[in-house]
Amino acid sequence: MVRVLVVLKTILREIKTMIQPRLVSPIKIGGEAIEEKQVRNIVGFFALYILIFIFFSIVMSLMIPDVTTAVTSVVSTINNIGPGLSGIGAVENYAWMPIAGKWVLFLCMLIGRLEVYTVLIALSPVWRKRL
Repeated sequence: MVRVLVVLKTILREIKTMIQPRLVSPIKIGGEAIEEKQVRNIVGFFALYILIFIFFSIVMSLMIPDVTTAVTSVVSTINNIGPGLSGIGAVENYAWMPIAGKWVLFLCMLIGRLEVYTVLIALSPVWRKRL
């Protein structure tokens, strides 16, 4: 939740900076200013998260004709929240999905459970060379 708050405050700060270009406004959480490096890291994580969400939503949309089901399946698995909407709602399940779709959603669950950076590091070639 703090990440979302930092991103929203950063967006508001950038809008204010467009109006007043010389404005210097630190991002504050709980009355304390956050370092710019931390703000950049949080915004970068958020952007990476959104890109991963969009990528997997497009992949699932290619497999499942119902866009609502495709997108909410990615949302529910990457955020570990359970049921989605439409074909995977509260009274439906994932049994009807193609195997490839289940593998994509498995990867989404892995990313959601372990966090984005952990999965990227585990899949990176530099890490595998050390093993």
